[in-house]
Amino acid sequence: MQLEQRTVRTSKGDIPLWGRFGQHDASRPVLLVIRGAFGGRDDWTILVSAFPQADVVLAHLPGMYTPFLDRSSVPDFAAAFDEVIARMFANRRVVVMGLSIGGLVAMSLKAKEMAAVVACDPPLSTIGLWPMRDKLREIVTSELVTPSLLAWVENIFGVTPRGEVNVDYRGVLGGTTVPTSIVVGGVPLEPERALAQFPSFVSSADREVLNACPGLEVMLAPDAGHNLAKTAAWLVVVAVNGAILTAQSQIR
Repeated sequence: MQLEQRTVRTSKGDIPLWGRFGQHDASRPVLLVIRGAFGGRDDWTILVSAFPQADVVLAHLPGMYTPFLDRSSVPDFAAAFDEVIARMFANRRVVVMGLSIGGLVAMSLKAKEMAAVVACDPPLSTIGLWPMRDKLREIVTSELVTPSLLAWVENIFGVTPRGEVNVDYRGVLGGTTVPTSIVVGGVPLEPERALAQFPSFVSSADREVLNACPGLEVMLAPDAGHNLAKTAAWLVVVAVNGAILTAQSQIR
C-alpha cells in the first residue's frame, strides 16, 4: 500500500508519519496509530483502509525504523508526539491507538486535541517480560549494537549488558485525561513456559492494578496473547470504533 510520508520536526527530534494526507478531511477525526517495539516495518498498515470514518496516520516509536530522539524514553516519546499532534492536527479531534510500548506513549499524551485512547496490551512492568528476554539480551550484548539502541533498550525495557531492572509504567494510569480503553490479551504472562505465540505482556499483578483504576475501560481478549493484531483484531476494531464515535461527538 503506497502511503505518503511526512516528517514533523519536534524539539526532541524528527517524527515521520505515514498516511493518505491528500485525502484528509477536517470534518473527520484523526486516528493516530503508534506501533510497538521491534515489530514489522509495515505492521497495521491495513488500518489506513479499515476506518473510513477517520483519517488514519501511522507512526513508529522513535528509533524503530526511524531516527532516534535526543533521549529515548516513554515520557520523551510522548512529549514529541504531543508536538506532532499540535502541529499536524491543530483544532481537530484525535484518537490515538498505541500498540504495546506505543500504548504507554498513547496514555501519556496531553495534547488538547486528544479525544480518546486505545492501548493494546501495554506492559506496565518490564522485569517479568520473559518472552522478550533473549532478544533484548542479544541486542545489548552484540558487538554491533549502537549507543543509541543500547540506551533505547535500557530506558524502555531496563535491560543492559550487566543485567536488568524493572521499568515501572503504572504511573501512566493515573495521568489519562480522555476516555481510555485498554485491550489486554487473555493468555497470561505467568508462568514462563513454552508457547506457540507470545502471551499477554500484562502481568497478573498489573491486571489487578488495571482493574482497580477508575475511568479505564479494560477489554479482555480471552484467547489472545500480546499480538492482538493476529489473535483479537475484532476486539481492537470494536475499541477503536468506540473511540472514534467519542471523537465524532466532539466535532462541531
